[in-house]
Amino acid sequence: MPADDTHRLKLQQVIASLKAWTGFVADVARVEVAEVGQAWRIALQPQAAHACPMEIVLDGASTRCDLRVASETYEDWPLPSLDIVLPLIEAVAEGKVVTRRTSSATTGMPLGVTTLIRLADGRLLESSHDRSADRELSAEAIQIRDTHYLPYRRADVKIPEKFKLAGRR
Repeated sequence: MPADDTHRLKLQQVIASLKAWTGFVADVARVEVAEVGQAWRIALQPQAAHACPMEIVLDGASTRCDLRVASETYEDWPLPSLDIVLPLIEAVAEGKVVTRRTSSATTGMPLGVTTLIRLADGRLLESSHDRSADRELSAEAIQIRDTHYLPYRRADVKIPEKFKLAGRR
């Protein structure tokens, strides 16, 4: 079987798995899975505040994709394999995403953004936009700010009595 046919068959299997998985998050996120020409677009918009939205567009002919995680977009991002797609989406839904912004400690000028996604098997996927014109900055000259995201589904949090406002339950 030609490589293109093998890729398309594997992509169809991934899409079928994704469609089945979406039932698990349908009550906590708006999920779209749509065919767009030869590509597939998968978008998740969580209902919970501070959870991470994402969108991935999978090319029907290559292992590269367009990926948007929170407010960062990575075009023509290389997928290690199509087998990573469902674990990647699950990790985002579980809140295992960090957006790391680096800036100059003296001027505040943005230097770069890195998105880190920790998969269930421990692997770390990393995508970056390096805006630094000067890569020779010392560690003291760089300020790092991490944004962590919450899971789409959260267990009810019990608030201890001492933290409740009087008259409210």
